[in-house]
Amino acid sequence: MSANYCQYQLPTKGVLELNGYKTDWMKLAHANFSSNRLWSLSLKYLIDLSKINSRLAIDILNSFYQTLWLKYDELQSTLPGSWDHCTAMRIEVLCGLIGSGNDLLASRAFSELENEIAYALEPTHIKRNNHGFMLIESVILASVAFEVYDRNNESLELRRYAEHELAAIFKSVFGLDGYCNENSPFYSHLYVHRMKQMLARIKNFESLSEIGSRLSEQIQVATVTLEAVLHPDGSIPPMGDSSPMETRIYKSSDGVFASTRTGFWAWKNNGKYVSFKCGYESLVHKHADDTSITVRNGSDAFIVDSGFCSFDYSDPRVLMLRTQRAHSGLYFPSFDHLHPAKIYKAPYKKESRLYDEGGNAVSGSYSLFGGYFAYRRVKIQSESYFIVEDWAGSASGDGVVHRFVVPDDVRIEISSSGMTLFGGESSLKCSFSRRMNYEISSGQESSPHKGWISTNPGSVVPARCIELTSQVFTVDPVQFQFQFSSAK
Repeated sequence: MSANYCQYQLPTKGVLELNGYKTDWMKLAHANFSSNRLWSLSLKYLIDLSKINSRLAIDILNSFYQTLWLKYDELQSTLPGSWDHCTAMRIEVLCGLIGSGNDLLASRAFSELENEIAYALEPTHIKRNNHGFMLIESVILASVAFEVYDRNNESLELRRYAEHELAAIFKSVFGLDGYCNENSPFYSHLYVHRMKQMLARIKNFESLSEIGSRLSEQIQVATVTLEAVLHPDGSIPPMGDSSPMETRIYKSSDGVFASTRTGFWAWKNNGKYVSFKCGYESLVHKHADDTSITVRNGSDAFIVDSGFCSFDYSDPRVLMLRTQRAHSGLYFPSFDHLHPAKIYKAPYKKESRLYDEGGNAVSGSYSLFGGYFAYRRVKIQSESYFIVEDWAGSASGDGVVHRFVVPDDVRIEISSSGMTLFGGESSLKCSFSRRMNYEISSGQESSPHKGWISTNPGSVVPARCIELTSQVFTVDPVQFQFQFSSAK
């Protein structure tokens, strides 16, 4: 690193080149990969850089904000869905620089903080989801920075604003049942994680004690609910925009959890796990996964959702993970190609809902414009036995597919009357109530790209996509009887 130049390894892809006053921010803002744009324009690297070369950090700060205020609309347009995230990250960076101990850097950062905070104080910018929560986090930190500069009246206004908006976000996101409505178990974990981080950062500030109490209360509620939906080993299920993730901070709890508000249901008993997804309160991070189930027994994952890879849709497999093709549900193939952003809006207007039947039973249904309707019911009969029943119909007579996504390491034996899935330590047998045609796809390299799952962020691996169809389409129910047993 020279006096005016340095390279920063991005946590996503590529290397960020920073050349003091000569840094080309517009070029960085139009990078091909959206995550690179986010990191470049967030200034997240300035905290570390300031500890090594404070003069270069000030030059980059001046260069960036000169460009930002001249080209604000153009820069914002390069991150249409993440500008609020980007702004929140910059406010956090500026607060960190204010506390750096370098008076010149702190003074320069505070002058920009006053301008940046205006964005977070615009009510229409505070969404009732994790984006809004991150902005409110930055407002809380800014209130401390204003205290440091003896701007106590403004600091008090920021705190009151943060308290009000935080309560509104928690009410919207967690509702009465305590489960995050962002359609992905990972986001429940993300809220808990960030709330704990924020609580640790503000614990020594008496002025923020009320916010601290609110955070502590919500952490407790969200943790209890999250532990009710985690896999039996405490890992985060790869559903919606979640990648599978091991955790060592939660303890999975057995029982039944149901949230008709968010459209999610889970049953756990002695290492066995069955989940059901149908419906939503918010479309944030929603996949086309209505009526999808997942099934596990101990370390054996038998039926899964394909999870989340990234938002880089230049890879058609990544786009596929969000469609019906990546989920173990009851679907009309006519809509397989549709991204959720299209299928839930005009002209298709997909509507879905979950019905908690109490005890160990749940059902869900969805409809689509044009007379399409599907209904699935899941009933736990005993610790080792459960039933799935499917109904479907359409005005056009289009057929449906009963789709099951299975990890590649699971051995499959299948016939027209049933199938058995063999894991490492147990098996899952399924008998069909009628003769079925079947097709298995795996790791398709061309359209429709069926047979992929994501086991780690940013990557996909082959899996099997089992599709069952009846010889003659009918609205009569199809029943699948599932039995857990030993591997042999």
